[in-house]
Amino acid sequence: MKEGMDNPPTISVQVLFFASMRESLGKPEQKVQLREGSTCEDLQAELCRQYRSLDFVKNRVYMLNLHM
Repeated sequence: MKEGMDNPPTISVQVLFFASMRESLGKPEQKVQLREGSTCEDLQAELCRQYRSLDFVKNRVYMLNLHM
């Protein structure tokens, strides 16, 4: 697929949920597609958008492992 203004490059992020987040969401992990160059704050904003009912998403600690 040709990447252009309408189709910016994306990255796939594997998000692992632990403890209360895992229990509340009922799943251990989820893949999230983000624009290339996105930050951890962009990921947090996307998770907050997807899980609006979970206000505590904003107050969680995140760990990042980079695999290339």
